[in-house]
Amino acid sequence: MSGPGALPPWHIDVTWVPEVREFWALYNEKPPDTCATPALRLSTSSNGITWTQHPTPVLRAGMTAEFKDIVYRSTLEYDGRTDMVTLWYSGARASDETWIWCAAVERRSRADLFAMIDLPETAARVAIRRPALQLNNAP
Repeated sequence: MSGPGALPPWHIDVTWVPEVREFWALYNEKPPDTCATPALRLSTSSNGITWTQHPTPVLRAGMTAEFKDIVYRSTLEYDGRTDMVTLWYSGARASDETWIWCAAVERRSRADLFAMIDLPETAARVAIRRPALQLNNAP
C-alpha cells in the first residue's frame, strides 16, 4: 500500500464498499523511530490484494492547529444512498512537554474526496479547499 516516497502504513482500517465494489484502506504513515505520524492516506483495491495508493494524503499533520504534529488513527464510512463519505480523525499537537489530543469529523462527497486525493499533492494543496473540520477536543 505504499507508493514512491511514501512511508509504511500503520493503524490500517479496511472497509469493503459494496456500492463501488472496492476495498478502501485508510491508514496513517509511520516514520521510523517515532509515533508522530505525518499523514493519513487512502488506498483502494478491487480484490484486496493489489492496492492503489492515491498520490495526495487525505489529511496531513499541520493542516489544522489541532493536528499540528500528528495525524493518528482514523476511520471512515461510506453512505451509498447519499454518495457521501464520513471520516473520523484523531491527532495531536505538542504543548510544552505534553500532547493535546483531538478528534474531528468530516463529510465529503465521494467525488470531492477522490478528486482531492487523486491530484498530485502540490496541486491538491492549491486546487481543493477543505471544508472546516468539526473538532471535538478530548478532555
